[in-house]
Amino acid sequence: MLLGRNTELQSLEDRYNSKENTITVLYGRKYIGKTHLLKEFVSNKSCLYYHARPASKIEQINQLKREVNELLESNIEDNTYEDIFIETAKIPSPVKLIIIEEFQNIAKYDDEFMEAVIALKNNRLYEGHIMIILTSSSIGWVENNMISHIGVNALEINAFTKLKSLEFIEVVRMFPKYTVEQTVEVYAITGGIPGYLAQWDKDRTVIDNIAENYLADSSMMKYEGHSFVKEELRETSVYSTILGAIAQGMYKLNELHNYTGFGRDKISVYIKNLIELEIVEKVFSYDSEGKEHTKKGIYRIKDNYVYFWYRYIYPNMSRLEMLTGKEFYDRYISSTIDAFVEETFVNVALEYLELMNRINKLPVKIKRKGSWWGKSGNIDIVIEGEDGKHIVAICNWKEEVMTSAMYEEFLDTVALSEISPDYIYVFSKGAFDAQIKRIEQDNDNVVLVSINEL
Repeated sequence: MLLGRNTELQSLEDRYNSKENTITVLYGRKYIGKTHLLKEFVSNKSCLYYHARPASKIEQINQLKREVNELLESNIEDNTYEDIFIETAKIPSPVKLIIIEEFQNIAKYDDEFMEAVIALKNNRLYEGHIMIILTSSSIGWVENNMISHIGVNALEINAFTKLKSLEFIEVVRMFPKYTVEQTVEVYAITGGIPGYLAQWDKDRTVIDNIAENYLADSSMMKYEGHSFVKEELRETSVYSTILGAIAQGMYKLNELHNYTGFGRDKISVYIKNLIELEIVEKVFSYDSEGKEHTKKGIYRIKDNYVYFWYRYIYPNMSRLEMLTGKEFYDRYISSTIDAFVEETFVNVALEYLELMNRINKLPVKIKRKGSWWGKSGNIDIVIEGEDGKHIVAICNWKEEVMTSAMYEEFLDTVALSEISPDYIYVFSKGAFDAQIKRIEQDNDNVVLVSINEL
């Protein structure tokens, strides 16, 4: 079952059914679901599929030639990509569909590959209808280095399709037996990454899944946070030190400098690389008039599972080897998991507001959005509408009951930001007390949203 990829699937179908020859670059981080999407796409089609591995120029051509000979019953002897791609004429369908996964493993090292791809697209090797899909798990390479490698050939690419993590609503559909609260916890740990969600046992509790599927010796996920970083970057000792510090709450450059002992310039360079890979992000407070009460920009780990791994496993790895998964969870995770999930609850609330915006059930049309971080309190969500009106939102995850006192404290923070809200949304995992319910009844601009509405 393919969830959350209908738009991307339809785009591929449209290009396949068009009369034009096309090249599509389909990319996204490891385990994002590129291959799963392509399997769905080619389920009723003939194609030439090749997964490029790290290899020398000669070895890469030999592997591709061997697979094409086997698949198309060819007898290629020459060692050029053009000679290999000529054989695509034998694909038994009117549209010759060619898929090269992880194409950066070829394009980085052999200029002749993209030259041959372009020649194929432009009917210099075959005169019929061609569709070429090139995939990559290296986001940083595609977005920052690809053009320097392939030069003017990049102009021949017709579409770039970036796969992102699933939205919360899709994760809800994957776990029909779970409560909304449990699904938020799953979303927080996996980040909506399909490959990580596939490791989750829908018939077991959240705690059992963490203990057995993420912490146990036999689990693929036990070292995945580190493996993902190691696969993408060199000098992992430096990157791990920085990520470990951020995961423990050191969000500012000076804090990272004091903790790691690395120079500020060095930290900035390494964080830039992490940002390019979408592992880390630098976030700034929503711009408002209350600047004297506003915190400056901070760094945080954007990739949820990397964040989970560096927050819990990285600093306690020795104990993980000595304890069972359940013992480790009880000792090192259980007491702070709510704080960890709280940040994701804010994202879920924002996704809810964006969905209401798409179906025209939000009182403003979203123009700008963000969070406001104050020196003595935060506004979880700030939205500016196209008409200049503002929505502010508070998201309560920790407390069992959202009280009017918490609401009034939130209003004090809003006053410090000098944002004048036209509408106030209050999201809560727990119940709402009677007084805050009366506030909603007496004020058309106050909206209470319970977790089940998400």
